[in-house]
Amino acid sequence: QVSPDRAASVGLGETAALSNSDYGSGAMMSGSFAGMGRQASTGNFSIMSMQRPNGNDSSHFVETQQLKKTKDEVGTKYVNQYIVLDELGRGCQGKVKMVYDPEQRENRAIKIIRRPPQFACGAARNMLEATRARERLCREIAVMKKVHHKNIVRLYEVIDDPKANKLYLVMQFVEHGPLVRMNDVMLSCTRMDQRKFAPIARQLCAGLAYLHFRGIVHRDIKPDNILRGKDEQVYLADFGVSEVFDFDDADGDS
Repeated sequence: QVSPDRAASVGLGETAALSNSDYGSGAMMSGSFAGMGRQASTGNFSIMSMQRPNGNDSSHFVETQQLKKTKDEVGTKYVNQYIVLDELGRGCQGKVKMVYDPEQRENRAIKIIRRPPQFACGAARNMLEATRARERLCREIAVMKKVHHKNIVRLYEVIDDPKANKLYLVMQFVEHGPLVRMNDVMLSCTRMDQRKFAPIARQLCAGLAYLHFRGIVHRDIKPDNILRGKDEQVYLADFGVSEVFDFDDADGDS
């Protein structure tokens, strides 16, 4: 069991010596890119400009409108100040990479998403897919900006350069990835001992209670979206299909 004090003090990993197997191909990707239409327009737009200012946005969040991708003489890649270390997962419309933030001296996860087209040409289906993709992405960013809880993956920065065809979501790096791994063929997973699951369930309930107090319904609780960090600390991830309700008293932090 993880005590509240210990759970609150758990930090992020500072080592780059991590295996891809800790995340697997579906880590933090499941559901995030589903339903995105193909890039059908050359005109880019700012995702952040589509969101209205929110007085409840957490102060830790940063919006950046300039992207700079570089490589040094030894081949190390950079995304702005972040040092690219490894790939954690990949989906049909993007991928997640582990990076190191030299300013904070911590590892981060960057979710790289192909920017949905502002105007989709062709069939009505393409237009509908593009609209849904934009709405889904805006929803995920808006929710993650609003929440700040020890059992929810944090969003630190969105790099939203209108001239770039990709969007970069800089998030908390969770060391061990999904809680359990689903078998894609049998659609099953290894059964977890209920004694080990009890403290995990308490943390999940704490995260969900916080979301509900803020007027947010996750709507996609599944093993892929429950991530495991150090000392059995767990985190809820992926808010692409969440719903937000406007409650007058939904303005607390934890």
